[in-house]
Amino acid sequence: DHYVQAVLLAVYLGMLLSIAVTAIRAGTGIGSVWVLLLAVAVFMVDSAIVGLSLDQDSYAILVNLIPPFVYASACALTYVTFAIGSDRLPMILTVLRVACLAYAAGHLGIVFVTKGIDVAHSRYEVFSGAVTPSLAIIAVTLIRRVSRLDVVIMIFNLAITLLSVTRTLFAVLAAQLASVLVARPSSLFKATALKGVMLLAISGAAIAAVDFAAGTGLIARWADRLTVGARLGADPTALTRSAETHFMMENFTASTDTLLFGNGLAARIYMTGPDAARAAQLVGWQSVKIYDVGYGHQNYASILFIAGLFGGGGLLIIQVLNGLQAIAIIRRAQLADASYENAAAHLGVWGALIVIGTLMYGLLGAVIGDRSTCVWYGIGTGMLYWSR
Repeated sequence: DHYVQAVLLAVYLGMLLSIAVTAIRAGTGIGSVWVLLLAVAVFMVDSAIVGLSLDQDSYAILVNLIPPFVYASACALTYVTFAIGSDRLPMILTVLRVACLAYAAGHLGIVFVTKGIDVAHSRYEVFSGAVTPSLAIIAVTLIRRVSRLDVVIMIFNLAITLLSVTRTLFAVLAAQLASVLVARPSSLFKATALKGVMLLAISGAAIAAVDFAAGTGLIARWADRLTVGARLGADPTALTRSAETHFMMENFTASTDTLLFGNGLAARIYMTGPDAARAAQLVGWQSVKIYDVGYGHQNYASILFIAGLFGGGGLLIIQVLNGLQAIAIIRRAQLADASYENAAAHLGVWGALIVIGTLMYGLLGAVIGDRSTCVWYGIGTGMLYWSR
């Protein structure tokens, strides 16, 4: 697994260098992306220095620096690529669609070859960072005409969502769909919205039918997952996430130093507080004694816990602003009544929905700590900045 990760990182760095050289020769700038790059750089430097000063594991610090670097550089690369190839947007859109499908399928293939996939117990290991942009396509169908390739991507990743039995992904999809309605409520009554809803319903029904026919039991697993809180009196997963966030915020505000500069990039994150005790009663103390390093299962608490207000405050502000800008872009695209064939409008809406979906995911997961998620978060953010 480490070898595969190293190869992928080397390929990524090679592409980064190649596109950067091309951009420099073409005299292409990065626009307002520099603000995001600066915020990420401050976050990385602050958290790394604090971690080293506290004698935290240097290898863990190095590993934890990679995801935010990927996030920022992917954003810049996407912006520059669009700026250079602004006359070839339809082709770029097709390439992104193919990349989205290949990324998800490739991840699934690697998991199958290296670990195997047990349908009776599969979870989040089966989905990659491409799931969020794939789910965004469902929201795109409410306001844009989509291609056959889009439909293939959507169905494939809906199947992966079903296979993962991960409720967070439904929260991501709900946020993406809601953002379209918030941007322009009347869009719900357009013909494209009706077609999008019908497509989603048909796709979901088809996947459920395959599950029942194959006897894989995924629908039953979902039913069990969704009713666990009612059966146990509380949701163990929600309790452990809350307990982890309790620990991070408690240590973030523990002193002036931690409030300003954080606890370092390789600080251990435990579960504490009343929810930790409640979770232990339901699932046992062994499930509560485990810890994460650096990034916990709440993106925004993690940023403050790691880097404090000085190192992480700017990054948080920019990410929230990006969410507001995403809704504004979706609204402008609808009000402009752009042609269905307008690739620029399509890219802007898709990128905005990727950002919104990832922001929602961050409430329940460690976005900035996952390389796969950061790749597509960066791509979506780059699409948003370019479309603005």
